Amino acid sequence: MTQALFVASIEGDEAVSDVLGEFWRGRFSRSYVMLERAVQRGELPPLLDHDAVVEALVAPAWFRAFVSRLPINEAFRRRCVGNALVMAGKR
Repeated sequence: MTQALFVASIEGDEAVSDVLGEFWRGRFSRSYVMLERAVQRGELPPLLDHDAVVEALVAPAWFRAFVSRLPINEAFRRRCVGNALVMAGKR
């Protein structure tokens, strides 16, 4: 189902694009709150690119889930978080 929605969006279905856009903006905005709290605690840099951090965490998981079908295990999750921290300037 999710793959079909993405294909429809890529092919230019505006209604599907709008629904997916609204869905992801809602999901990402909740992540931004978490990231902003980490910034306030000094755990992440103040000029953090919230979109880039969320994308660095989400994109590899989506690729594994829908393209490569490789497992999303603890080692993979740790690598994704480590990469996101490097990208955010914390490692």
